[in-house]
Amino acid sequence: HTGIRSYVKPVAEWPLEGYIGFMNGWDVARDNNRAKTMESQIVILPFDNLSLAAGSLIGAERTDTNKNLRSLIDFVFTYQPIEKLTLKANYNYGWEENAASALTGYAEGKDAAWDGIAVYGRYQLRDWWALACRGEYFHDRNGIRTGYVMGLTPYLPDVDLWEFTFTSEFNIWKDFITRLEYRYDQSNGDVFLEDKIMTDHQSTVSLEVIYRF
Repeated sequence: HTGIRSYVKPVAEWPLEGYIGFMNGWDVARDNNRAKTMESQIVILPFDNLSLAAGSLIGAERTDTNKNLRSLIDFVFTYQPIEKLTLKANYNYGWEENAASALTGYAEGKDAAWDGIAVYGRYQLRDWWALACRGEYFHDRNGIRTGYVMGLTPYLPDVDLWEFTFTSEFNIWKDFITRLEYRYDQSNGDVFLEDKIMTDHQSTVSLEVIYRF
């Protein structure tokens, strides 16, 4: 996302903080229309090792039109049972006005919806080395977010996707971080492209280099 964000902490002593901002759009660097998306999040910190967050996105983000709002609500639970171990769970639910109508040719009024859940774990083995894993499930009603169309009919079936990722992170020098990552994706439909052939699964290996400042 590209945009502007303001961090807010109403009272220094309160276990409460958050942010509000505006961005060009979803999953884009340049805006695809003249509308902006508003983002917000509230974080509650009842204990030093526990945080609860609730956030939202809302804006018209279909290409070349400023109509039909796309919205998302997001909940994040973070718990650190011991100093070196961090656990996290995330659930979100999204919907978009008339999105199913636009792709299927139905009359106005058929909205799209999707939701997903993810669980994470990260363990700091050494000061310079950490291991992490992530599992996710995504349910795309009508296939709007994944763009999966079965055959040539106007009907878009539900798409279910699962993924598992394993990460090895190396902090090789102060603020210089590298990550080696393996990810496996599986779907109930042929939504991945491999050697010009559609398939229901894929594997990805990636190397990340990050400089933090």
